[in-house]
Amino acid sequence: WYQKVEPLSSNLSSKFQRFMIPASNIAVDEMIVQFTGRSAYTKCIPSKPIPHGFKILALCEHGYTWDY
Repeated sequence: WYQKVEPLSSNLSSKFQRFMIPASNIAVDEMIVQFTGRSAYTKCIPSKPIPHGFKILALCEHGYTWDY
């Protein structure tokens, strides 16, 4: 499934990195992209506001997503 969205994903990631250079206090954040269909790749994290969907790890700083 990732091959279909990879061109968009790499384009967004390169644009995010162009606008900011992170300092030393970056964090790894778990994000959930909501998905209600059937897939073997969905995860469930009950503590998140959207508990079911695709899990994405991202490098973030001060509310800005630098890379995922």
